[in-house]
Amino acid sequence: FYEEASNSVEGQTREGRERIITTVVKRNRNPLIMAGATTAAGFLAQLTSPLAPFRTFGLLCAIGVVLSQLSALYLLPALIRISYANSSVQRKNRKTREKFDPSRIFIYIASKQGKLLIIVSVILVAATLLSVPRIRTGTNMLAFFKPSSKLVQDTKLYNSKMQGSGILTVMIKRDTKKTILQPSFLTSLDEFSQSMEQRDDVGGVQTILPFIKRMNQIMGPQQGDTLQTDEAMPDFDFFGGSFGAVEEEDPLPEADIEPIVIAQDGSYYEIPSDPAKYGLQTEEELSQLITQYLLLYSGNLGKFINDPIEPDSLLMTISLLKTDTPTLRNVTNTIEGHFNSTLPPGWTMQIGGGEAISLALTELVTRSQIYSLFGALIIVWLLVLILFRSFKLATLGLIPCIFALMGIFISMAIFDIELDIITSLLAALAIGIGVDYAIHLLAAYVRIGAILPEEEVFAEVMKTTGKAILINAASVTLGFMGLLFSRFTPISRMGLLFCISMVFASLSSLTIMPALLRRIKLKNRLLIPDKK
Repeated sequence: FYEEASNSVEGQTREGRERIITTVVKRNRNPLIMAGATTAAGFLAQLTSPLAPFRTFGLLCAIGVVLSQLSALYLLPALIRISYANSSVQRKNRKTREKFDPSRIFIYIASKQGKLLIIVSVILVAATLLSVPRIRTGTNMLAFFKPSSKLVQDTKLYNSKMQGSGILTVMIKRDTKKTILQPSFLTSLDEFSQSMEQRDDVGGVQTILPFIKRMNQIMGPQQGDTLQTDEAMPDFDFFGGSFGAVEEEDPLPEADIEPIVIAQDGSYYEIPSDPAKYGLQTEEELSQLITQYLLLYSGNLGKFINDPIEPDSLLMTISLLKTDTPTLRNVTNTIEGHFNSTLPPGWTMQIGGGEAISLALTELVTRSQIYSLFGALIIVWLLVLILFRSFKLATLGLIPCIFALMGIFISMAIFDIELDIITSLLAALAIGIGVDYAIHLLAAYVRIGAILPEEEVFAEVMKTTGKAILINAASVTLGFMGLLFSRFTPISRMGLLFCISMVFASLSSLTIMPALLRRIKLKNRLLIPDKK
């Protein structure tokens, strides 16, 4: 509008400004509608995500884009009618705009430096292909905070002094109602627990096994040294003993209390697995012996077994010193590999706990990124195809989107930024905004190409739409630079990546797209303004 008003005599009068506003709105209606539709489609691609919060985020952002589009079509023209200044101010603004004209730089690059653009594009594509495999995936909540924060320091201290803050729980369940406390299974579980405790990333393993071993050491048949209870100890108290007293027959003699015998050599601190050693015949009898031990135990074992008499489920808790995604994936694979090969048929194993949720979230985020990325690109390509009715233009419209994604992936590899629950949202944002630049540039080429000679189209588009794209990209980038000062690490990283993606999208739309458009014959009646 301001370009039309500055270059036309009609901008001096109220009636002329009304006609200019009407013409500008009618000319840009289709590009605005399609730009909003493609941006909303980029966000709606999040509906393919397996994560419900991502689907909600995409839906709400799409609604916001539609409302913004409606305000640009109806509210903005009304505000321009109210706030448009007089002609003297417009002449001053025109002189200012003529001084600030960076479009000449992009005109020179797009028209004279075609080989340079090809070389830069090839380098960026190669860098992207090399960077993608280096991008780490993970949602480590501790990494969301700065290393100097009190939470991180306290967690590191806890991991160094105690068993670790990470928790993985493993539940083994038997298919029948029979007890899960079979000696052969418990022995195998004991060996696995000891092997896990030898790992550098595991702080400790908690199971019911130490309770069974201790009860077996106390209550089982003994062959080593013994400890005697107080009742079995001799009495050397002169005044409290029976010295000099007259013996009287006890009318109610108490039963003889046998001494509690404990093996001191550790030979019975074990899981009972040999029936002959305990004077039994079968493993089933050993299971009953273990059950009797647990019945005599006065403590609560509810966090290890689901029933004190005949439990069919058993829980093992693993404390982790490291909670990064590679460690979690390695520990989980070790657990699954062991139990899948040792559990009897019909028995099941399930892994849970906070760290298991974090690992599952990482897998879902990675899958969600792939789905939303390809979904958004396909939807955007189809909408641009419907608008311009040209396969070539629809493909060219993806250039800013692809370059924005390349900027994100290269930056993530360079700055060692993980693909987590926050950064995975950037793909839809970058595609949605990048395609806006493409649509406005393509629409301007089609519209101006129907009016001006071919040799003048390029310069006119860059002076009007190109300048608007540059100003928009600069303002959006400066706005997101405020996120760089956030103390929450994911937010600052998202701000950095978004700024980089906007730079890549805007520069590619102002250099590579015009260079390719000059070699394509443009014609589209849908975007040619009505001469009436």
